[in-house]
Amino acid sequence: MFCSLHTHSLFCDGTCSLEEMARAAADAGLVSFGFSGHAPAVYDYAAMSDADAENYLVEIARLKKKFAGRLELYTGMENDALHPFDRSRLDYCIGSVHFIRDDAGVIHCIEGRPEAFAGAVQAMGSVQAVVDRYCETVQQHLLTCKPDIAGHLDIIARPNADGSLFDVQSDWYRRAEERLAEAAAQSGCIVEVNTSGLRTARQEPFPSRRVLSLLRQADIPVIITADAHRASDVAAGFDQAAALLRSLGFQSAMILQHGRYIPEGL
Repeated sequence: MFCSLHTHSLFCDGTCSLEEMARAAADAGLVSFGFSGHAPAVYDYAAMSDADAENYLVEIARLKKKFAGRLELYTGMENDALHPFDRSRLDYCIGSVHFIRDDAGVIHCIEGRPEAFAGAVQAMGSVQAVVDRYCETVQQHLLTCKPDIAGHLDIIARPNADGSLFDVQSDWYRRAEERLAEAAAQSGCIVEVNTSGLRTARQEPFPSRRVLSLLRQADIPVIITADAHRASDVAAGFDQAAALLRSLGFQSAMILQHGRYIPEGL
């Protein structure tokens, strides 16, 4: 059984309505489904406005009633590290880092276009400085926000899909991966296995196989997520991710059911 908790809709940067996403989840036979729109953040083009976030919560409440008895629905948001966040009205939250702040206080997107990443490198002096700041931001966010789920733990690698920005085999980058795994362990969060990377040339989830191995060694719980921005992707890559986890020695992945996170055998 699978659940799908990392999803986006027309309220932020998705392409389908909340109801279309929920209907696809029910049709896919998922045990539960969560909405995780980008929480309001003034610097984030993908984030909901405060007004949209309010309407988002109202619409989810309506859908919970409509799908009662057919599909468990949960109210969530994906919170970026650099913006204050009130999670009191949510069932869960995903803590992610999409942006970092340089020493001058300027905010840079580090998981989008390579040219945006290059701007961060220019401002901070080196690729390693950018990755180090990313790791620091992840650690601070997970330890202070205490999200239920740590989002796409090594998303810093997304702009480097072709390997042109940095060498993932370098000693310094391997140390960065170890820092990310340590941050997850210290926080007590569940770490998502985000299958969006399987739908790109990366052909690997976020985090990578290597980071997942570190999580397995530390006995850190994981949950399979789709990061779906359209209805057809609500469970995309789940079987492939489960097979990968089994190959790395994981016996289970977490699901959210009846309001609790429980391990489900792989």
